[in-house]
Amino acid sequence: MDTHLPSAAALLLALVLVPAPGPAARTAEIGGPPVEEPPMLLSSPNSVEAMERGRDLLLRLRIDESESAFLDLAAESDGGPAAYHHLATASALKFLLADEDVYYDEFFERSRLLSDELATLPDEPWKAFFIAESYLQEAIVRSKKGRYLRAALAGRKALRQYEQLAEDHPTFYDAYKGLGLLHFTIGSLPSGYRTVLSILGVRGSVDDGLRELELAADSSRYSAVDASILLSLFDILVDTDGEAGGRLAAIHLRYPDSPLFGHLYGFYLYSERQADSALAVLGKAHEHSALPEYFDLDYVEFYIADTLFRLGRFSEAIPYYQRYLDRHRGPALKAMASLRMGMALEMAGQRLAATSFYEDVREARDFDNDRAARRRATRLLESPMSTIDVQLLAGQNAFDSGRYPAAMEVLAGVLEDGDLTPSARSEAEYRLGRCLHVQGDRTAALVRYEASMAADPRGESRWPPWSAYFAGRIVESAGRLEDARAFYDRALSYSGDYDYRHALEKNVKVARERLSRQSTAR
Repeated sequence: MDTHLPSAAALLLALVLVPAPGPAARTAEIGGPPVEEPPMLLSSPNSVEAMERGRDLLLRLRIDESESAFLDLAAESDGGPAAYHHLATASALKFLLADEDVYYDEFFERSRLLSDELATLPDEPWKAFFIAESYLQEAIVRSKKGRYLRAALAGRKALRQYEQLAEDHPTFYDAYKGLGLLHFTIGSLPSGYRTVLSILGVRGSVDDGLRELELAADSSRYSAVDASILLSLFDILVDTDGEAGGRLAAIHLRYPDSPLFGHLYGFYLYSERQADSALAVLGKAHEHSALPEYFDLDYVEFYIADTLFRLGRFSEAIPYYQRYLDRHRGPALKAMASLRMGMALEMAGQRLAATSFYEDVREARDFDNDRAARRRATRLLESPMSTIDVQLLAGQNAFDSGRYPAAMEVLAGVLEDGDLTPSARSEAEYRLGRCLHVQGDRTAALVRYEASMAADPRGESRWPPWSAYFAGRIVESAGRLEDARAFYDRALSYSGDYDYRHALEKNVKVARERLSRQSTAR
């Protein structure tokens, strides 16, 4: 999934190309009452009410109505800055969700109006916050557009603004959402890059970012939902041992009609292999998204399709994939949707139709899933799915949808074949290890992970490095920190350009930081 977060590469460019000393990140525990300021520079009750009403509608993805409320707010004598901040936020959100250039242009026009509103105001925390947020939003939308250098420059400005705001006003808790996002991003970069940044006086770590995001989620006035979503996404995508399910369930319960929060909670359930529950939540989000008062969120169609695919309901998945491919204007998830559409057609006996979708798979973005989709499509164009391919897919789908006994039965059958390629044997062992691992049989899972690594010692596929990573997680949970470190090092030792390598490296980086904390605590 696209998380619509700033590109780590873009932020790195900003920090290296335009270094500045700036205040150090605050990582100590911070307490005390929040800074007492009129909320978002609003002094009248009518203005505050209009802003709160617009925010509630925006969170529910009733964007047209929210914009009307913010335009009413802009007409108030004190409402301009808060109004144009939220209008720019709405434009950024529309662009990220729809990939339509009209919203990109609209974002910059509204950002300009916000800048004009702020220009004559005296310096105070909310003004600094609006400036920092505007730079961060610019970094995100430019990154989404592929304008990485300009995104990088905006990201650098946002970082400095947030750091200065936290330095000057440590109990202005809204600042810690953006600060936490940026510090987490910096901290997830490879160690060599971070060394360069530290020399330049720029620091950040995964720990810093998570702590700051938790502070914003727990104590901020207006950034709690944003910070909770970021914490949840990081937990899902980078394995941070967080509480994604509880946070997203609470937000979804608070805004049950919001297609956005239905999509995010459904994505969590999908990621946690709770396919039936995910399908129910995503289906409701899809129903609301189709209503005229809500912004149309077509990402939901991809995840409904993919959940049906995981359940082996290929014919039902096909129309959802097709609608997503027809309707979404940008490149997000297009490569994976085309691949899955082709595989669903092939599994339904339509090989000729499938090849046309395999041919459509393109690496439009520098993302792991685009690269993986293109590689798989290339192989499937060369030859149809073999019996072993079909069995491995059945095992993968059964695991990914939470049907562990069925997955184990299929995968055990695969391993009885004496003519398996090293990669196929390694995959079957890895997937058996995952089934055992998530069901709590860690000893047996470790045996399977070791077998996966032994089956493909050159590690040209993704199964050996990912097996090493999960083996590290098992021994780490048992308190064997040195053994865990060895497995994490082993995971990084495979030099092939295998699928989902970037994701593995991020997970290992987070794990190593966790080991360092545990070693220090001892």
